[in-house]
Amino acid sequence: MKHIHFIWQAFIVLSMMSASWLHTETPDECMRGRPYPVFSKNRSEISTHHFSLKSEHEANERVQLKAGALIQIHHWGCEYYAITFKIESPDILKSSTSKEAAFRDAIAQLRNLKQLNADSIFDLSLAANTLEKAITNPSSVEFDQEFPVAGDGTDFLQTQVKVDKAERHAQNGSIEITLFKGPL
Repeated sequence: MKHIHFIWQAFIVLSMMSASWLHTETPDECMRGRPYPVFSKNRSEISTHHFSLKSEHEANERVQLKAGALIQIHHWGCEYYAITFKIESPDILKSSTSKEAAFRDAIAQLRNLKQLNADSIFDLSLAANTLEKAITNPSSVEFDQEFPVAGDGTDFLQTQVKVDKAERHAQNGSIEITLFKGPL
């Protein structure tokens, strides 16, 4: 009888161990918390504002400014905390479509977001300063290149900023800027 009891206990222990080996991360174990709006719809500069959760860790936000610019914000990430700003405006890439012009417009848009009191865990002024320093040598910067934002976090939690892309269309230009921290 002791022999059967021992085998039963061993079976239970091995079953528990194998279950933990088979365990995979589920969305509920995501390190990033629930996203919250970057902008308050009560700001006088905002014509319309819409925020929609896609999941407990992802959301989209759309802000139409009275001055004409459209700001689309994608809150995302699980292991990383990330926000992508897509800004469309007649002023973006108005005089040139060069990479340097795109980075200069990204800098101006980050500073504009800061002036609009964007509520973000990222220091938008420091991100703008980082891009400004990077373009002192325009030939060394590329779209989708990550730049560490000095003064905004440390080690693996230091903010990174990148200009994803910039385009000019008939009436508007658009620029996409991503900021992220991680892994969390």
